[in-house]
Amino acid sequence: MIRARASIYLEEHTFEGAMTINNFIFMPKARSLRFVDKEIKLTEKEAGLINLLYQSKPSSVDRLSLLKEVWGYNSGISTHTLETHIYRLRQKIENITDEKLIITLEDGYTLA
Repeated sequence: MIRARASIYLEEHTFEGAMTINNFIFMPKARSLRFVDKEIKLTEKEAGLINLLYQSKPSSVDRLSLLKEVWGYNSGISTHTLETHIYRLRQKIENITDEKLIITLEDGYTLA
C-alpha cells in the first residue's frame, strides 16, 4: 500500500524532465540523482521526497507534510521513517561528494 502510494505520488506530481539542484541533476522518472559523472539510484520514497522538496522551493516542507504526501501517514503516527530515509539518502550522497542536497531546518526540510 505504501509503495503504491509513493508510485502514485511520483506519477501525479513529477515533471517529465530532469531538474537541476545546484550541481545535482535529479531525474524523477528514472529515480536517479547525478553529480558530475556519478549516479545514485534512488528508492521511490527518496525520489518522492526530493521531488516534493523541489516543488516547494524556496520554502521548507514540514515533517508532517512530507510524511503525509510521500508516505501517506497521518498526524497521529509517531515514526522515524522520514529521518531514516533522509539519513540513508545523505549517506548515498556522501559516498560521492561532500556537497549537501537536503538541509534540515527548525520547521522542516529544504533543498540546498
